[in-house]
Amino acid sequence: NHFELNFLAGLESTDTLQEVLAAVDIVRESGPSNVLVTSVITKDPTHLDLVAVSDEGAWSVTTPLLPISPNGGGDVTAAVYLSHLLSTGSTPAALGRTANTLFAILDRTLKSGRRELELVASQDDIANPPTTYEVTQLR
Repeated sequence: NHFELNFLAGLESTDTLQEVLAAVDIVRESGPSNVLVTSVITKDPTHLDLVAVSDEGAWSVTTPLLPISPNGGGDVTAAVYLSHLLSTGSTPAALGRTANTLFAILDRTLKSGRRELELVASQDDIANPPTTYEVTQLR
């Protein structure tokens, strides 16, 4: 996530997408070739970005920020991203599918009024992600 990215990069904060990309570059220099950053909040506190960077380039997806932070969200995000990355072989495709899947899961969880992620109820969105939010190339 955004906080952990700053920690791993040795930075106090990153307030713009360009600063986030610079932090990702620092982390990538230490070994990982593909980095996904979740919960990126920059100037607009009503939205957040998911950012993915690989040798292919850098991309983001912006979604509304939902008033929910259930346990297990990071684990589900990592699993969904890896699954889509392996199945598509494409960082931007995996990012788009992941962002849309996670937003659907979180939105359904929020509407349920429960804290536990609505994974079973969201299985169709996991298998066939919606295409509500689009991927933007950053570089």
